[in-house]
Amino acid sequence: MDPHAILSHEFGHTRYGDPASGGTLLGEARTVERYENPVRVRNGYEPAPCCFERVNQGALKARKDSLVDRLLHLNVRRASR
Repeated sequence: MDPHAILSHEFGHTRYGDPASGGTLLGEARTVERYENPVRVRNGYEPAPCCFERVNQGALKARKDSLVDRLLHLNVRRASR
């Protein structure tokens, strides 16, 4: 692990980067892409995978009429009103 890349990543969440990027997978992925990986590559390390690439690996997929499927349909119906 490159300590400079970690610092760059964390500064990416401050006013010097994008303060709103913390706390969400998309924000974390964007911070890794914009602030951490360029430093890792420059210092000879492999780029870090984005957060969402590691989440739910090997998890079962939602089947028809699963809770996730029903919630998605509920959101679609609410949005169409």
